Amino acid sequence: MTVTAAAQHLPIKSYTTSDGLAHNTVNRIVKDSRGFLWSCTEDGLSRFDGYSFTNYSMEQGLPHRVVRDFVETRSGEFWLATHGGLVRFNPQGTPVNRVINANEAITPAPMFTVVFPEDSDRLARATIVLLESRDGTLWCGTAKALYRLERHNGRYELVNSSPLAGGGRKEMEVFDLLEDRRGALRVGTNDRGLFRRLPDGRMQHFTERDGLPDRNINDLFEDHQG
Repeated sequence: MTVTAAAQHLPIKSYTTSDGLAHNTVNRIVKDSRGFLWSCTEDGLSRFDGYSFTNYSMEQGLPHRVVRDFVETRSGEFWLATHGGLVRFNPQGTPVNRVINANEAITPAPMFTVVFPEDSDRLARATIVLLESRDGTLWCGTAKALYRLERHNGRYELVNSSPLAGGGRKEMEVFDLLEDRRGALRVGTNDRGLFRRLPDGRMQHFTERDGLPDRNINDLFEDHQG
C-alpha cells in the first residue's frame, strides 16, 4: 500500500519598503534581548516590533547610510557596523543631524556617536562585522583591518590588531569573526585566508597550503563537535 502525505505549507510573509522597511537590501538581522528584530540595511537601521518598523538614518546621526552589523553587548550597549565607522547607538538619545565623535562631551546624550580609527582611509572606517568575545572585548572587522575597542578614562580607541603577513603586508578585509569554544578568535578575510588568534595573543594563518580551497572566507560557523 502506498501512503501519500501532503507537505505542510507554512505561512511566509515578505517585508519590503512598502511595509516600512528602510531598504529592500538587508545585510543582517539581529534579535535583541527585548525581542525586537533589527535589520541592518543599505539605507539605515530598521527596528521591527512584530507589527511595524521604526527606521534610523543619517538624519538622526548615522555617519553612513550603509549598516552592516548590529551587536548588543552583555552590558546592554548597542553597537553598529557602518561604512562610516563603528557606531554606539543609544535608542533613548537625542537625534542629531550631524556626525558626532564618541569622545566628544555632548549634552544631552546623542542617539549615535562614532568611534574612528586613527587611519583616515575610508576603507579603515568601512566596518563590516562585529563580535563581543567572552572576555568582553568588542572586535571590529573593517575593509582594511581588524580592530579591538579599548576604553581609557571614558575615551574610546580602536587598536589595530591585524597580523603581519606576506612581506609585512598588514591590510586585510575582514568578512566574518567567530570565537570558538576554546576561546580562539577566528578571522575570515578576503584574499588573505583564515586567521586564528589564540587566547595568548599568538596568531596562526591558514591558506591553500593548509588545505583551504581558496583565500576568500565569507562565513564562519562552529558545529556541535567543535
